[in-house]
Amino acid sequence: MYTAAFVDPELRGDLSYSQITLPTQLVYCHRHNIEHIVLDRFDPKFEQALETHSIDVGRERKKKKRIWFNKLQAFEKFLASDADAMCLIDLDAYCIAQSPNIFDDHSRGVWIMEESNTEYARQFPQRWEDAFDMPFPALNPSYTNIGVATFDRQSVEFLMPFIMPPYTVDWFTEQDLMMWACWKARIQIQPLDISWNAPINPVKNGKIDDAKILHPRGGMHHERKSTRTAFLDHICQTSII
Repeated sequence: MYTAAFVDPELRGDLSYSQITLPTQLVYCHRHNIEHIVLDRFDPKFEQALETHSIDVGRERKKKKRIWFNKLQAFEKFLASDADAMCLIDLDAYCIAQSPNIFDDHSRGVWIMEESNTEYARQFPQRWEDAFDMPFPALNPSYTNIGVATFDRQSVEFLMPFIMPPYTVDWFTEQDLMMWACWKARIQIQPLDISWNAPINPVKNGKIDDAKILHPRGGMHHERKSTRTAFLDHICQTSII
């Protein structure tokens, strides 16, 4: 299990929530005898993707450094290991200790949760057509959230030519890149159940009752810090675990 945890306050902002979320990942991995690797260093090969990029945030345009591409170094590290499958998990994901081993049912192929109702997802077809000057194909799922995702070795080998830099397209997010890479590699993404990447917005006191891994969401970048803060407050004050 690989956690993207490159810490640089200038690029990532406040990561204090990781003091609660990261230990839950460690406990979960220990319980199931899963090796846990923290990606806490920036890989220079992703310098190109790190360049400042303008994104739409509501009615504004803001400059963001796309640090999230750094998580893709996990695929090289995985192929250098002797493991048969890997899980990519975001730093702000909270593992429920009693949850079953994610690899019991997700060790073959690529498993990612569909997430097609966000602004990012709705804008994806236009980003695709702008990048490739071609009609958007009928992808199923139409968009995903790789905050929690599993991959087997064969799939990663097929994906590597498409997910490693240098990039010929100015990718918006690593999720855009993964959608394109799976399409190019002719890999059918399997639908990871929402309980494994359970969206939670504690501001609205919402949760998935059978959640195995909780993952706070903010609809756009400016909301995410407050969402995570509220999420941790919710964790500490309720019996959600």
